[in-house]
Amino acid sequence: MFTSRYSGESVGQTVAEQSEQIMKNIIGLLSELGLGLEAVVKTTIFLNSIDFFQSVNEVWGSYFSTYKPARSCVEVSAIPKGALAEIEVIAKLK
Repeated sequence: MFTSRYSGESVGQTVAEQSEQIMKNIIGLLSELGLGLEAVVKTTIFLNSIDFFQSVNEVWGSYFSTYKPARSCVEVSAIPKGALAEIEVIAKLK
């Protein structure tokens, strides 16, 4: 399963708040498909400043504490609708 994008637009003022909501949205989608976070095999994180990496990494670690899927993180010049972060997910269907 490929997701197009989950961003933190209109969800919070900080990248941590936005990342938290993004993860909740991802969990919601996976749950609708009968999947959990262990189905995630790869993510790509887009940040509009690489300075946000530590904050996003802390949120990430709270969800992926034991199982850690492959991950890429890149800095981009802008994310649509003024979001600070965006995450794409590839998950394995059962």
